[in-house]
Amino acid sequence: MLKNPSPHYWRFKRYQELLGGLIKKTDRVLDVGCGEGHLLFLLSEANKYGVDIEKTYLARAKAKNLQARFKPASAEDLPFKNSFFDLVCCTEVIEHINRPKQCLREVQRVLKPGGYCLFSTYNHFNIFNILTLKAFSSEPRITPGHMREYSWISFKKLVQNYFEIIKITQAGSSQLVDGFFQVVKLPLADFMIVLAVK
Repeated sequence: MLKNPSPHYWRFKRYQELLGGLIKKTDRVLDVGCGEGHLLFLLSEANKYGVDIEKTYLARAKAKNLQARFKPASAEDLPFKNSFFDLVCCTEVIEHINRPKQCLREVQRVLKPGGYCLFSTYNHFNIFNILTLKAFSSEPRITPGHMREYSWISFKKLVQNYFEIIKITQAGSSQLVDGFFQVVKLPLADFMIVLAVK
């Protein structure tokens, strides 16, 4: 598990809270855009699969001996049959791809009926972007590498087109920010997280 003060720690803590008790040893779990395999490490009890378009990330993930199967693949064209997975995770991916709707259609296709999916993305209207007025610039994205960025409204609308949302939460990038927004329920933390069902 990532440790504090890793910038990923608070997001992964939220993922653990949302997924706790949902995953069985026999479940097939897919991490779309798995990177170096941090999330797959959390899913130690499951039958794990990971895909990413970056082969260097996949090589690093394989080197961690995560007991997962890895494939180089795009989030927009998943190399699996229909209704194959019990859980699909797609965290910090949709902001990086050209066709996010196609990604969600693919997640929907490979997920079993009644299966769960976990999505997260960067919050364009986080407190820092609002205070620095960056959230209101004419540029629709702020972070290098992002194709687009989302508000809570646009993120939930995108997910609800394909799935039923059952839980929403948010995460900060530091203990101070994360703790503040877990108490003060304003939707202004750095990352938006949704658990949904097919």
